Amino acid sequence: MMSVIQIPVLRSSRPPWNKGRLVGQKRPLLPRQVWAIRARLEFADNLRDLSLFNLAIDSKLRGCDLVRLKVVDLVAELYGHESLDRYRKPHLAAWAGLQYALFRTGPVASNVVEGGLFWHSGDDHEVSDRQYHFLAGASAEYGVGGVRPGCSGITLNCYGHRPEARGTVRLSSANPDRSPLIDPNFMGHPDDPETTVRGLKISREIMSQPALAKYVRRVVLPDDSLRTDAELREFVTNHCRTSYHPVGTCRMGSDNRSVVDTRLRVRGFEGLRICDSSVFPSLMGSNTNAPAAMLAEKASDLIAGDAASL
Repeated sequence: MMSVIQIPVLRSSRPPWNKGRLVGQKRPLLPRQVWAIRARLEFADNLRDLSLFNLAIDSKLRGCDLVRLKVVDLVAELYGHESLDRYRKPHLAAWAGLQYALFRTGPVASNVVEGGLFWHSGDDHEVSDRQYHFLAGASAEYGVGGVRPGCSGITLNCYGHRPEARGTVRLSSANPDRSPLIDPNFMGHPDDPETTVRGLKISREIMSQPALAKYVRRVVLPDDSLRTDAELREFVTNHCRTSYHPVGTCRMGSDNRSVVDTRLRVRGFEGLRICDSSVFPSLMGSNTNAPAAMLAEKASDLIAGDAASL
């Protein structure tokens, strides 16, 4: 679930709070009288009018951290055309489309990601911190390198699930219609390049196994000329990319620095909850879809329970 920092914003002719409680808006809305709330405990005390000065989110607060998956790719060229790349030829693409239209089978029925693995980058990690996706094709994702024209390839993604770096989401101006400034801060912690290099080495090891090696002509990204840790670290720094799944910009917790409490209520207000992956305290060791669905189920129970007690 895609999420950025959640800042409660109301267009109002007066401050939208009274003794820490949100109040209704009955007067006509004025387009530039925008009130924003700083994403931390002291919401009411930090209410600022953005028409007067810019409001920047305090990146030192753990409740405002942006955490995202990062991924580095390994791409290999095959001897033959065993991968889905063979269907790049127009007549084969037409045949694949017809097969799917008639029978809902064939290559178009594939999501391209045909295999997966959870693993750890070293013995110093007690739980999995790496996720691998095997893609039966090359250049299957935007921005990822491919193989030579006329050739077929495969891709192995390596994702980092336990990044140490924390990014930020900040307001870009006093204009509420302007997009925020999002800095994922990839590789912003010295441990992240090291663990990513370890994960890339595992990718190479997987690709060299006999079951795959017999099909692989050569690995093109990164190629065999990169051997030392320093060279691989530079490659990782230059080629890593996002794999989405941002969390943590409105962290849930029981401490007074969290944005929402353990019942998903925004601290300092009544009648306002946040329910998406921005409240996750940290990035889980997997995709965010299922945890976000579980959170929504829990939130519905909390809201229904509170309503029943009135």
